Order: sequence, then structure tokens, then C-alpha cells
Amino acid sequence: MARIQEITNEVIVRGACENPDHAKVYHSMVTYLEDYAQWRDVSAPFNMSRTMESLPSLEEIEACL
Repeated sequence: MARIQEITNEVIVRGACENPDHAKVYHSMVTYLEDYAQWRDVSAPFNMSRTMESLPSLEEIEACL
């Protein structure tokens, strides 16, 4: 799973750099997931979301904006 997430993150950053609209969406998504992580951790074991070990780099996405 870690390798799949790594490849996914690379594709997200590449897509962000190819299209500014994608960069805005990905930036919003990653920011939300980072913020939501606190609630997800507090609500365990009653939550229903998947915990991602790593997220795409916000710095790399911001560089594409």
C-alpha cells in the first residue's frame, strides 16, 4: 500500500503542475485531509475513513499554482 500511495502522490503533483485548476483542487483536498486528521484520530475507532500514511506535498503543489 505504501508504494501505491507514493505513486499516487507523484501523479497528483504532476497533475497539479500540468493544470492550475487541478493544483487548486489538490491543494484544497490535501489541506482538508491534514486538518481532518485530528478529528479522525479523536473519533477512532468509530470513524469510517482510511488513514493515509503520507499525503502529497503541499509545498510541491503550491509551487505549481
